[in-house]
Amino acid sequence: MLASSSFTTISNAFFVVNNASSGEKREIKVCTKKECKRLGSQKTLEFLEERGEKFNLKVTSVKCLSECGMGPNVELPCGTVLNRVKGEESCLKALARTLNEGEECDFVA
Repeated sequence: MLASSSFTTISNAFFVVNNASSGEKREIKVCTKKECKRLGSQKTLEFLEERGEKFNLKVTSVKCLSECGMGPNVELPCGTVLNRVKGEESCLKALARTLNEGEECDFVA
């Protein structure tokens, strides 16, 4: 399986990226509605957008992920919603979880 994978790092975080699906863009959704915005979702969105491009990820602003008060909230391509995704460490964990989605889908950020 390593033949179809590559290794990369983002700020000391290590990821195995499966190249088999490199043509399709997976989408990460970031809530930017009132409460999440107040809690810092704009910075989360910008951080994920900047780094997501490198991995062919589409990062989209959405108006609500129905978990107000626990934000910033981020929905991964597998449908899992992560709460309190704020700051570099939790953003990197969200990226890692997306990039290694098959085995990491139950990981808590």
